Amino acid sequence: MEEEWEIEFGSVNTIERIGFTRDVVAVGDRIGGYGPMGRNGLTAMFANRVIFSDGREMAMGGNPSRSYGIADEALIEADNLDPSLHPDKQ
Repeated sequence: MEEEWEIEFGSVNTIERIGFTRDVVAVGDRIGGYGPMGRNGLTAMFANRVIFSDGREMAMGGNPSRSYGIADEALIEADNLDPSLHPDKQ
């Protein structure tokens, strides 16, 4: 079943850095997206990933290692440096 949804992304600066530039899609192009659903059943989402009509997929952030080339090991190490920054884990 096909539905029309409003899909939001990060800031222009952020999405251009990961390769989603103004020439990637045109007005009227059909794309799909994955992300958290809008509140109260709204047909809106903040996209984590976009799927183009030709089957290509593009991550829209959410994973700093993919977006900025940071190694997973560096993220884990940084996350474990100061437990006081994570009160939810204490």
